[in-house]
Amino acid sequence: MGAVYLALSAALVAGAVGPALGVGIPSQGFTIKLHHVLPLAAHTVAGSLWLRRLGRPVLWAPVLTFGFGALIEWIQVFLPHRFGDWRDLVQNGLGVLLGLAGMKAAGVFRRRAPVRRKER
Repeated sequence: MGAVYLALSAALVAGAVGPALGVGIPSQGFTIKLHHVLPLAAHTVAGSLWLRRLGRPVLWAPVLTFGFGALIEWIQVFLPHRFGDWRDLVQNGLGVLLGLAGMKAAGVFRRRAPVRRKER
């Protein structure tokens, strides 16, 4: 799962520094940018599964993902062909919230059954 998380991180960075995509759904003057929401949702779920496997608190995944998205927006301020925007941070937050729903669906919050040892 760590490889998936790192691959998603690399894809997010590549998408952030490359040419702008602009895949969105217009809605009442506010466009839901799927290229922000869906990758960050996947990043949140993959991160939570990886953290769970490592025995770490899974709620760090949404925090780290949102921070990663904020870092990307900040980096874009310095790129001549891109620009960072607070509305993109809102889109990132929507992605993290969708990722939290995905974590719930994946059963990340369920407690693991205790390991039973066979008696000899």
